[in-house]
Amino acid sequence: MDPVYIQLSTLVIALATGVALLVTAQHLRIPAIVPLLLGGILLGPEVSGLIDPAELGNGLDLLVAGCVAVILFEGGLSLQRIGFEQAPKVIWRLLTIGVVITWLGTTVLIHFLFNYSLSFCLLASSLIIVTGPTVIHPLLRRIGVNERLHHILHWEGVLIDPIGVFIAVLCFEWFSAGTLTLSALEGFGLRLLVGMGTGLVGGYLLLVAINRHWIQREYTNIFALAWALLAFGVADGLVHEAGLLTVIIMGFMLGLSKSEEIKQLKQFKQELTEMSIAILFILLSAQLRLTDFKNFIFDNGIWLILGVVILIRPLGVIASSFRTDLGIRERCFLSWMAPRGIVAGSMASLFALRLEPNLGNQANFLQAFTFSIIGFTVIIQGLSAGKVANFLSVKSQDRVGWLIIGAHLLARRVASFIEQTTGHPCVLMDTNTESARQAESEGLRVLRGNALDQTGLPPEFYPFVGNVVALTDNRDLNQLICERWAEVVGRKHVFRWSPDSARQEHLIGGLGQPIWNNLPKPTQIEYTLRNKDAVIAKANLKKLPSKLRRDTIPLLMQLGKQIHLQPELPIDQEGSVLIFRQKARYLLFYTYPEQVIFPSLTTLEELFDTMVEKAKDRFPDLEVSEIVKEILSREKSFSTRLSQDVAIPHAYSPDISEPICVVAIAPFGLHWESEEAIVRLVFLVISPKDDPEIHLNILAEIARIASDDSIVHELLRSETSQSFIEKLQKARTPLSD
Repeated sequence: MDPVYIQLSTLVIALATGVALLVTAQHLRIPAIVPLLLGGILLGPEVSGLIDPAELGNGLDLLVAGCVAVILFEGGLSLQRIGFEQAPKVIWRLLTIGVVITWLGTTVLIHFLFNYSLSFCLLASSLIIVTGPTVIHPLLRRIGVNERLHHILHWEGVLIDPIGVFIAVLCFEWFSAGTLTLSALEGFGLRLLVGMGTGLVGGYLLLVAINRHWIQREYTNIFALAWALLAFGVADGLVHEAGLLTVIIMGFMLGLSKSEEIKQLKQFKQELTEMSIAILFILLSAQLRLTDFKNFIFDNGIWLILGVVILIRPLGVIASSFRTDLGIRERCFLSWMAPRGIVAGSMASLFALRLEPNLGNQANFLQAFTFSIIGFTVIIQGLSAGKVANFLSVKSQDRVGWLIIGAHLLARRVASFIEQTTGHPCVLMDTNTESARQAESEGLRVLRGNALDQTGLPPEFYPFVGNVVALTDNRDLNQLICERWAEVVGRKHVFRWSPDSARQEHLIGGLGQPIWNNLPKPTQIEYTLRNKDAVIAKANLKKLPSKLRRDTIPLLMQLGKQIHLQPELPIDQEGSVLIFRQKARYLLFYTYPEQVIFPSLTTLEELFDTMVEKAKDRFPDLEVSEIVKEILSREKSFSTRLSQDVAIPHAYSPDISEPICVVAIAPFGLHWESEEAIVRLVFLVISPKDDPEIHLNILAEIARIASDDSIVHELLRSETSQSFIEKLQKARTPLSD
C-alpha cells in the first residue's frame, strides 16, 4: 500500500476519532483523556492496527512538537495577572515546596525501585510535576467543590505547567549531556535566554501588529497561530527545545492584553488546543506497547504509582498547607486530586522519541511510567472525585452568583441591582462589542463569547455561578441557552425572557423559567430607556403603594440575600425591588379590549352613560351618575372635541386605583351637541384624583394620535375591539417612538 496513503489515513482517523471521543466525553461528563487513552490503544497496532504512528516516521516527532507548542501557547494565554496577584499562600507553596517534593520524592522512589541513574530518575520524575489543567478544569466544573479548593486546584494546574516544562527541559539537557557539567548549565542558561528573548520579542511584535490593526480582524487568529509557530521554530533552531519556553512567554504576553482581538484569539486557541489534544493523545496512546506496561507494572511499577499518589502528593500538600487555615478535609481532598494530563504525556513521548535511538528500554520506561500515572490519576481519581468531595463535605453549598446572557442596558441594570443589594457576583456574557465595553466601563464583569458553550466560562467563575438568565431578543435561543446551562447550574436556576403568555409557555414547554413576558424585547427596552420613554429604578418595598400601577412592572425583588425574579408585590418586608416603568404610550396600558365599544347614533348623555358603565365593569365602586354629570358639565363649558373628529372627555374619581380608558368607535359619526359637529372616535379617560400626572400624559398621547389623520383613519377601520388594540399598538407618533 502507498506509504503516503497510510500516513494520511493515520492522521485523519486519529483526528476524526479523537474529536468524536472529545464530544462523547462531554456528553458523558467524564474526563476526555479517559476515552482518548482507551481509543488510541484500541486503534493502535497492539489491538486493531487501524493506525500505526510509526508509519509517520520523523513526522510524528514534528507533529508532537507542533501540537505541544499550540497547547503551551494556549496555556500561556490562560495565565492571568489576577491569578498571580490573588493566589493564596498555599498555591505558592504548592508551586515551590510541592513541586520540589514531587520531583525529588519521585526521583528517590524510581531510583530505589528501579535502580536507574540519578539523572534519568530526575528526568522521569520531572514529567509528572504538572497536574494538567486540561484535566482538572473539566473535573472542577463537574464536581463543584467549594470556592477555596476550586481556586487552589485551578491556579495550581494553570501555573504549574510552565514550571514543570522548565524543570523537564533542564533535566533533559542534563541527561543528554551525561552529567551536570558547566556546559550543561550553560546550555540550559542559553536555552532560557533564547526562549525568553524570542518569546518577548515575538509577543511584542504580535501585540503591536494587533493593537495597531495592521492585521485585518478576520485574519488575526490564523496570523497569531502562524507567528507563534514561527517563533517556536526560530527559537528551537537556535537552541534545541528553547521553543517551548518561547510559546509560553508569547501566550502570557498576549493574555495580559484586554483588546477584543485577543479575547477572540483565546477562544480560537482553545478550540485548536482541543483539536491538538484529540489527535495527539490518540497517536501517543496508539504507539504505547502493552508489553511495556506489563513489564513496568510487574517490575515494581505498581508500587511506584501508589507511592506517587498515596505518599508523595499528600506529603507535598501537608508541607504546602502547614500553618494555613486550610481544613483537614480540604487537605485530604487536595492530597487525592492531582490528575496528570496531556502536557505530561506529550513531553514524555517527545523525550522518548528523542532518546529511544540511544536508550531503548529506558526510553520506553518514560512513556510507560508517565502514561500509567496519567491513567491512574485520571481514571481512578477523576471518576471518584465527586464521591470523595461528598464524603469529605467539601462541595460548594450555594453558588449564588449570576451569569446574565446579554450586556445591553436591561442586563446591566439587573446585574448592578443584584450586586448592590445582595453582594452576589454577576457576570455578563455577550458578543456585542459596544455593549460589552459599556458594561466594563460601568465596573461590571463581562465575557465575550458564545453563551451556548458552557466551556467558554473561565474556570475561575465556576465556583460562584449558580444562576443563569438568558436575556436575548430571541425566545428560542433563550430556551436553548437554558437547556445547555441547566446541566451546570440545575433546572431550577435557569431563567429566560419570553414574550409568550403563561398558557402558551405551558403548551410549548422547554427548559428555563420564563420571565417578564409583559416586557418588550430587551434591546427595545434599551431604546425606550435611552429615549427617556421609560425608567428602570430601585425602590424600597415598604414604600410601595398598596397596588402598583399598570405601567409599573416589578423585575427583581431582594429580600435579605435572596433574589426573586418577576415577584408579586407589594410585600411588607425590608427589601428592595427593581421596577420598570413606561413613560410614553400610557394609553396602551390602560385601554382594555373589553372597554372598546361600537355604539349606534345616540345622545351624548346616553353615550357617556354607556361608556362609564363599561368602566364600572372594572371598578364596581365607580359612581356612574356623578361621572356622567361631571363630563356633561365640562362639555357645556369647554368642549373636548379635537381635530380629526376625535374627542377626549375625561374626569377624576376617588373610586378607582388606576386610570382607565373606554373607547367608542363610530365610523359613521356621533352628533357632538356642544359644537354641533360630528365625532367618530371618543376616548373617555377616568383617573384617580391623586395621580394627575399620568392623567395628563394619557390625554397628551391621545392628542398626538388625533393630530395624525392616517392613524385616526386606520383606527376607525377596526372591526373588533381586539383589532383596535392591535392597531393602537402599531400606531407610531413622533413623541411615542
